[in-house]
Amino acid sequence: GKILIQESVQKLLDKARMYSYTQLKDNSLLPENEAFYHPSIIKNHVEFLSFLPPEEVKTILAQENISFNELQCNQMNLEDTFIGLTGKY
Repeated sequence: GKILIQESVQKLLDKARMYSYTQLKDNSLLPENEAFYHPSIIKNHVEFLSFLPPEEVKTILAQENISFNELQCNQMNLEDTFIGLTGKY
């Protein structure tokens, strides 16, 4: 019911990243942040979409005292970007 983001398809694909990491403490909750779309936590594995570069994501996690390991950043195709933004097919 609302516009989530308005960019060209190419800019979306250039910037969209799926981040994942292993949290080291069970109580390490991902901070509420408008730059992190639809975070999911299964056991100690966290995933979310963001348009931020890896350095900024690491900075936010460190500022929020999130204990993490193995931060991975993967580019996404258009379908995965849509799912990451909306949380559904």
